[in-house]
Amino acid sequence: MPLDRCVSLIHSLTRSFLSIALVGNAARANGRFCFAEEGAVYVVYLPEGGEAALDLSDASGSFNVQWFDPRNGGRLQRGSERSVRGGGEVSLGEAPSDPSEDWVVLIRK
Repeated sequence: MPLDRCVSLIHSLTRSFLSIALVGNAARANGRFCFAEEGAVYVVYLPEGGEAALDLSDASGSFNVQWFDPRNGGRLQRGSERSVRGGGEVSLGEAPSDPSEDWVVLIRK
């Protein structure tokens, strides 16, 4: 999927519930595409699926983990990890299905 299409999908996904300006931060997600409002919301794009880790060292509290299928659209889904806690690097788990395809992961308080 072309990068401009991915950014458009992320924008569409986030504008319905976020009234913030997300800032790009690939370092937080081990080089993956990541947009964040530090400590509150993180959006990670996995162009080839797979497992991902997210650096939440500067964040505290619990975060919900939900997955969005950019190929088919639809509702947010639950993956293998339902929630993570700030304070260090965390695994986001695996996608709910088709783990080798592209996914968008939403991590929010």
